[in-house]
Amino acid sequence: MGPKRAVKSYEGINRRRWSRYAVDGDIPATLMVGRRRLDCVVEDVSLGGAKLRIAGKVPSGAIVQLRCEPSDALAGRCVWAGGKSIGVCFGMCERSVEFALSCLRGMPAIAESLALGQSAEATG
Repeated sequence: MGPKRAVKSYEGINRRRWSRYAVDGDIPATLMVGRRRLDCVVEDVSLGGAKLRIAGKVPSGAIVQLRCEPSDALAGRCVWAGGKSIGVCFGMCERSVEFALSCLRGMPAIAESLALGQSAEATG
């Protein structure tokens, strides 16, 4: 018999790079999956992604465009789907910061800390 292989387990490990923030109330958004337009609600958001409540089906791996007024559309990928929720991952960029801030605009302490973090990264 050959040597035993170690099995990596990610159970219980938070693989997220950015902190998630639950949003206050329902924040409507629009998700484009190809030519299909789906209305959705942002449940939580981070600088790298968002959890959306959505009525339609979106397959994991699908390339999507997410829009939450007043920010511009943000390209991303569906990284998981379960029940009536999906997870969308987008790369860290100026638009992802704008998106997170627009979703959290009613929560001044969180929005301010995100903005301060962004300006610290830009200067240092």
